[in-house]
Amino acid sequence: MTSHTPEVEPELLKGWLRRTIQHPEQDRLVLRGSMLTSTLCPGARRPVDLDHLVLGDFNSADLLRLIHEILSVPDPSTQLFFERSEIIWEDTAFPGVRVFLTGQVQDGDLQCFQIDFAFGDPLIHPPVQAFIPEVGPVPSCLPEILYAWKLHGLAEFGRGRWRAKDLYDLWVLAGLPMNLDLLNPALKVAFSSRGDDVGLLLDFHTRESWGCSTSGQRKWRTFLRRHQLTADFLVCRTRVREVLSRLEGFHA
Repeated sequence: MTSHTPEVEPELLKGWLRRTIQHPEQDRLVLRGSMLTSTLCPGARRPVDLDHLVLGDFNSADLLRLIHEILSVPDPSTQLFFERSEIIWEDTAFPGVRVFLTGQVQDGDLQCFQIDFAFGDPLIHPPVQAFIPEVGPVPSCLPEILYAWKLHGLAEFGRGRWRAKDLYDLWVLAGLPMNLDLLNPALKVAFSSRGDDVGLLLDFHTRESWGCSTSGQRKWRTFLRRHQLTADFLVCRTRVREVLSRLEGFHA
């Protein structure tokens, strides 16, 4: 049986963002993740959820207050309803909140999707306005910061435990012009803020067999099938390595 990622109507995700940018505290919520990647990059995987970095200290009660206020903002195309929330990454120094919403586009079926709210990730540059089609300008992180976080995600779980979505996202993001004066410090901060060393990327950067094991290739094929994508593993790996080779500490 072929497994596919559940489809979420993009209009529901955009309905949340349209409400967000009308709220007076919109600048506290910085967009990142697959919605931003899909806006910036042709060929990106289709977003099925949303990710925000919340500026300020962790306060789940205040965040839920803000979420309910945003949900009360009218939107002509969508209805959104709060279902539940949970604390995520609870045992780390950077807990977050995951919120589950149901939504409906006009007379369509109800669909469920989630939004992850992270706290404490330092930004080496203030948020910028990214124009999301059918939404408008949304406070977002720079592509260089998004790339640095993705590189950390590729290495943080240790040898053999990489996630296919991180490699794929890095590959599509690599097609953007990257400012190395921003990417270099962003990479250092992405690792140091989690108590990690950028040297964790050396295995990815140098080991010829990285990702080529039977389990690694199965992971890659499963990801592509689930998201209905086509991409050559070695092409993706080589392109991301090329970007890494331009950064401090990884020059050939």
